[in-house]
Amino acid sequence: MNNKSEKHLEKRIRYLIILFIICIVFSGITAFPIETELRIAYENINMLPEFMRSWITRVYFAVSTTNAEYPFLSYGTDWLAYAHIVIAVAFI
Repeated sequence: MNNKSEKHLEKRIRYLIILFIICIVFSGITAFPIETELRIAYENINMLPEFMRSWITRVYFAVSTTNAEYPFLSYGTDWLAYAHIVIAVAFI
């Protein structure tokens, strides 16, 4: 490889790593408020395509019922979200 193509490849790899970091942080941050996000989707269900409505309804009621009855189960998703952020920081 010549020097120019190596630099281009290095720059492309850096951009892909930055994109990966952004995506994994976003994935982690959006995992914290799962019930809130589902409630917003459920409250605006008419804006969603028909094929998603029954699925969003079922998932929202399952998560809200589970959180009301067994709130300790949500700790798993919180730790998963935290782990995404820690992995992203490790890439920096």
